Amino acid sequence: MTCCLTESHSIPGFVLLAILAVASPTVIWCVTYFLPLIVMKLLGPQDLKEKYQAQWALVTGGSSGIGRAIVDRLALQGLNVCVVSIDDDLLKNTVKELKAAFPKQVREGEEGGKEGRRADEG
Repeated sequence: MTCCLTESHSIPGFVLLAILAVASPTVIWCVTYFLPLIVMKLLGPQDLKEKYQAQWALVTGGSSGIGRAIVDRLALQGLNVCVVSIDDDLLKNTVKELKAAFPKQVREGEEGGKEGRRADEG
């Protein structure tokens, strides 16, 4: 019995097309998912205080969820953050936690829109 290494077995074209059809969405997904993550990791977080020469930031819905995370991040960057939210226990807890974490930066404000008053009516 002899073995011939020069013998060539080619893969049929339709098989290559099928492999390409299955693999290309996966490759596209990997590139569009992982490339931004890698770029963000390399660049690091943005310093919005420096980028916009800002001293204040207004965050709506800042007592929970994404808004709360934004409040924390901005306060860590040294910005004065005005948190606008429904007056409930979440807001009270947020103010309490922010006072503990940033004692020199936190002041409690008053309700501006109580009883249906518009802000420009005084």
